[in-house]
Formats: sequence, C-alpha cells, structure tokens
Amino acid sequence: MRANGSPPPKFETDEDRTSFLVRLPVHPQAKPIETPEVTPQVAQLLRVCSDESSRTELQWKLGLAARKNFRLVYLLPALDAGLIEMTVPAKPNSRLQKYRLTATGRAWLAAQSQSGGND
Repeated sequence: MRANGSPPPKFETDEDRTSFLVRLPVHPQAKPIETPEVTPQVAQLLRVCSDESSRTELQWKLGLAARKNFRLVYLLPALDAGLIEMTVPAKPNSRLQKYRLTATGRAWLAAQSQSGGND
C-alpha cells in the first residue's frame, strides 16, 4: 500500500487477541464507482437478468403477465439507465432480441451485494 501512496492499513484486535480486523483505507485519489439510483422494479429485473434472456423469459422469471406494464415499468427504465442492453440493438423488435446486463448493471448489482441492499 505504501508503494502506491495509499494510507497504511489499520489493525484492530479484541481484548484477548483471539481475532483481528484489518481496515484498508481507500487511496485519496480513488474515484468512487458511480451507480445509478434504480426503482425497486428495475432492481428486481437486474437480479433476474443473470444471462441473456428474452422479454418473455424475463417476465416469466419475475412472475409478470402484462407485457405493457413490464415494458414501461421494468424494461425501458433499465435500458434508459444503461443497466441492461439489447443483444440486437439495430433491430429492437427482432424476434431474436434478448437482454443482458451492462457493466453498469453488473456494478450496481455488486454494490448492492456488498452493502446488503434490498432496493
């Protein structure tokens, strides 16, 4: 950590010295990863979008029947936020269209799992 200019680690122990905790402070010039705020519905969509999936598959995973509601409340906001992307962007209405997480979507999920967030 000294070699890259980071603050030194901090070691903490319990009174009996049977366990310890190491804190690694963030480098002063580190830039936080910006992750967008998402609605609970988009959060649900991100959690089920583990691989490339069609609209029908995503709706089934979420237990949703109404196509219009899914599109307006889940799919379009996730696409607009750059959290998911189309596999065939040149043909949005293709019968082969599928959706997958973007790097931003994966970062959001990682941040949620680290913080224990339920959004």
